[in-house]
Amino acid sequence: MKVLKSFLVCFMILTSFFAFTACSSKGEIKGCSYSLVANGEEYEIGKEYKMFSNGPSGNLTIPETYKDKKITSIGSFSCCHKITNVIGNKNITTITENAFGCRCQGSTTRGIMKLKSVEFPQEGNLKNIENYAFYKCSNLEKIVIPKNFESFGRGVFYCCLNLKSIYIYNTTPPTGASTLFYDEVYSHLAPEGLTIYVPAEALEVYQNSNWSSYNIQTIYL
Repeated sequence: MKVLKSFLVCFMILTSFFAFTACSSKGEIKGCSYSLVANGEEYEIGKEYKMFSNGPSGNLTIPETYKDKKITSIGSFSCCHKITNVIGNKNITTITENAFGCRCQGSTTRGIMKLKSVEFPQEGNLKNIENYAFYKCSNLEKIVIPKNFESFGRGVFYCCLNLKSIYIYNTTPPTGASTLFYDEVYSHLAPEGLTIYVPAEALEVYQNSNWSSYNIQTIYL
């Protein structure tokens, strides 16, 4: 009888735990915070500012909604060293200034930032990546940009020394090509081996635009 009671107690505790995590996981990510924007109609997601919190780690998949409102902006995850991949939702329109940038001393030499890839759905609404959004993300290798994308800010990929692939699905070249790797104090060249992949029908347009200094190739689906 005692064994049966112990089993039932354990079962109830486990059931309560999983019920709690199921509820709390609905639009919530451990180590993240949510701020109302757009006159309180939308949310911006960022890292949690609490004692002993280092923000999220591993794969960061941005939910489409939080508390029944769209998440449309990615705020500060600055120096969240343990994020490895970011998967954006179709509602995101902006990655804010310094969003994933790291200005920690020695961040490029020690490879502090683990972020390797950032991907958005082709039909997504991302339009802008603001200044220094991936500043010194030295392990970043790949970023995928949707059809509606319009502009890169200054120094978005400054010191992204291992960046190999930028996929841009917009047939109209975004602005900001000439300052992607620029810093206010130190200029920096694009890493060797970087390729910009674009739709086949837009290849010539990109090659005759401000993107002409890069290696432009066709996206093969």
